[in-house]
Amino acid sequence: MLPLPHPVVVRACHWLNALAVALMVLSGWRIYNASPLFDFRFPDWLTVGGWLGGALQ
Repeated sequence: MLPLPHPVVVRACHWLNALAVALMVLSGWRIYNASPLFDFRFPDWLTVGGWLGGALQ
């Protein structure tokens, strides 16, 4: 069996950061939807935050 290229802590931190970036993108889409300057909107089920204040938090 081949050894893992990175320790388990490094791998866990990588996936934690990947999840954090995904959540930031989804909340950013909610903030984008709140802007009246753009015609395009992301579906509400694809965003997080529930409302603009929640997305900013």
